[in-house]
Parts: sequence; C-alpha cells; structure tokens
Amino acid sequence: MRAGDTLETAKGGGRAVGKLLLPAIALGTMLAPFNATMVAVALPAISDDLDVGLRDLSWIVVGYLITMAVTQPIAGKLGDLFGRRKLFLGALVGFALASIGAALAPNLPTLLAMRVGQALSSAMATPNGAALIREWVPQHRRAAAFGIVGASAGLAAGIGPPIGGAMIALGGWRAMFWFNIPVVLLAFVFAWRSLPRDRGAKDAGGFDFRGAALLAGTLTALALVASAIKGGDAWAIFGLTAAALVMGSLFVNHERLIKEPIIRLSLFRIQTFRSATLTILFSNMAMYTTLLVIPLFLVDLQGRSTLQVGFVLGAMSLPLVFLSPLGGRLADRWGRRTPALVGGVLVLGGLLPFLAVDESWGLGLIAMLLAFIGSGMALQLPAIQTAALESVPERDAGMAAGVYSLGRYVGSIVGSAVLVALLGTGADAGDAISIAAVSTVFVMAVVASAGALISPMWIRNR
Repeated sequence: MRAGDTLETAKGGGRAVGKLLLPAIALGTMLAPFNATMVAVALPAISDDLDVGLRDLSWIVVGYLITMAVTQPIAGKLGDLFGRRKLFLGALVGFALASIGAALAPNLPTLLAMRVGQALSSAMATPNGAALIREWVPQHRRAAAFGIVGASAGLAAGIGPPIGGAMIALGGWRAMFWFNIPVVLLAFVFAWRSLPRDRGAKDAGGFDFRGAALLAGTLTALALVASAIKGGDAWAIFGLTAAALVMGSLFVNHERLIKEPIIRLSLFRIQTFRSATLTILFSNMAMYTTLLVIPLFLVDLQGRSTLQVGFVLGAMSLPLVFLSPLGGRLADRWGRRTPALVGGVLVLGGLLPFLAVDESWGLGLIAMLLAFIGSGMALQLPAIQTAALESVPERDAGMAAGVYSLGRYVGSIVGSAVLVALLGTGADAGDAISIAAVSTVFVMAVVASAGALISPMWIRNR
C-alpha cells in the first residue's frame, strides 16, 4: 500500500487497512450472486442459440451453485495456507478468464465448463474476502464492514436479472458475460492497491487432497439429492444419500488424523462459532423456503403475474440491501448477540402469520410480512457472520469463513429439498399445489426461523 492509503489502524495490532479494501472485497463478493441471478433470465436465449433443451441447460445454474457450495471450505483453507491476498487476486483473474470463455462458448459443454470456472473463482473470493475483513478490519468496525459486503451481495442478486435482460437486448446472451470484465478489472485494481501483503505460507506439511476429495464428494451427493427428490427417483435418492453418509463418515474420520485438515473439527467445539453456523443454516432454510413457496402461492393459487411476484419478493430483498449496513453498525455498538436475537424475533414475527395463509390474502399484506422478514435478516446476518469469524483463531479465519458459507448453502439445499417433497414431485407438481400444502411448507419455515432465533442465544456478546 502507498503512503496515505490507510483507512484505519486495527486496535492493538498496528495493522493498516487500505481505503479500497472494502470496495475490493464487496465487488469480488458481488460476482457470485450477480451471475447466479443474471444467467437465469438468459436460459431461453441460450437454449435457442445453442439448440439445447431447458432441462439440460438448467445445469448452468445447478452446476454453478453446487460448485460454489462444495468449493468454499476448500478455498478458505487454501487461503489460510498460502495467502488470502493471493487467492483473492487469483480468483478475480480466474473469473475474468471464465467469463471470456463463457462469452465465446460454441456449445453447451464448453459453457458448462466456463460456468464451473466462474463458480470456482467466486468460491475462492468469498471466504478469503471474509477472512481478510476478520484479519484487518478493527473489531469495533468489523460488523459494519460485513454489513456493507452483505448489502452489496444482496444488491448484486437484485440487479442481476434486469442487467442480464438489458445485455441480452443489446447484444445477445454473450454480452451478459462480457459485462463481467469491467467489474472484475475494477475489483482487481482496488484489491491490488489495498489488500495487505500476505505474511507467508503456514508450515502445512502438504495440502489435504484426500480430505478435499471426500468433502467434495459428500457435498456433491447431498446437493444432488435435492434434484433426485424433484425428479421423484427413489433409487437415486437412496443411492445419493447412502453415498453422502459413507463419504461423510470417511471424511470425519480422516480429518481427525490430519495435521492441517480441510475443516478443523475442533472449531465446532467453539460455542459461538457453532451457534453462528447453525443460525445461518436455519436462517437460509427459512428464507429460501419462503422465496420458493411465495411465487407458487401467488401464481398457482391466486393467478398473479410474474411482474407482481417480483414486486412482492422485492419487499424482502430491499431491506436486506438497505438495512444490512445498519445491522452491522448496531452489532458493533450493542454486541453480536443482541442484533442477532432482535433480528430473529422480526423474522419469526413475519413468518408466523403465514401459518394462517389463505387465498384471499392481498399483495400488500404479504409484502408487509416479507418486509419484516427481510428487516430481521438485515439485523441478524452481519452480527452472526462477525461473531463466527472472530470466535476462531486468526490463522483459521479462511477455513471458518468457508464452513460458515457452507452452512448457508446447506440451509438453502435442505429448504428446497423439503419444499419439493412437501409440494410434490415431477413435472406436473405445480398442478397439485393446495393451500394446505403451502401452509405445511410455512410450518417448516417457522420451525427453521425458530432455530435461527434460539441458536444466537449462545453467541458471545462482544
């Protein structure tokens, strides 16, 4: 960093934080949700251009999310071992190259490979960006920093579809991937100027390739269970579940014996880390279930348009964008536990009325309740992420960030799988949706949100 480029010196550590550190991490973290939602609107155009069916094309989205979930714990560990700055900068370069490859892809297999490359790069950036905040941002400003990054990610997910649609209208679906390049270049310039130099690799004794392979296999099998449930394939569900249990057991036994494991199991003995990880798992389960069932309710049972659905769901996402920085500041002022609990109360309060949902409900009532849920999550999420990462030794911050992010994805996967199981399976599942089935889904969402309210009670209130 150049002289004069410091934002603040960390309390007690004498460490300088670059002015552009947060913008760099925010931009790098935005790439994952931005591309996840942006690509969704391009599927019909890609299908027509490459002459492939939408069922096969859905792997562009599914493969991206599975790769993100599987890779983040491994990427966080790599950052701990070999330097977080290196991994973050390398992730930006990799994302740019994968975006160029996607824009030039002549066929579906190439496009799928480039999407996996994007996901791998995003998975390297996300936990290492979080670990850099843990390492270099002073404790009294750390939650506010996570709130800003969280708001940026929420904004990216929200603007992805309209920007994707605009790019498709201007230059076809390939223009959508070219749009990533200036964003990545800006993030790289910010990161190069502001991210502190790595202080040298840890004496690791070799990377745990066997552990990484077992973890990747376990998580991939778990993620594919959701797809098997949706397809109603009982043998696939049984086989994938059995594979996940076997590989998961082998992974746990292996990690206990390794000097530098992919996931240090002792982290789960830390009460605050365990509670925060459970909170994000339950929170995402409740949020993802709600985001999936509301459109089904509005379209299939009330006959609403997709435009109306979009505006209603915006009532949940907008508070996440605009109130997350406030949630972070409150966590810095009040401690980590209090905003997490207050946020949990708001989420549960917004979900409880849905237990009595019926077809006569108006859009205004639904939007108001979703706004309560979004506001609660905006208070809760920065606090629990900060609590999770600062509860672990600094040397394991990348690993902890990866595990925390994994909890987020596991909650989403479990929520979507249970929703499909409750509402039915198969191509005509939507025809069988009833108000009783929707109410049952909301029971699950309420139970999950209760877990997200109870878990933070054991978070240390710094």
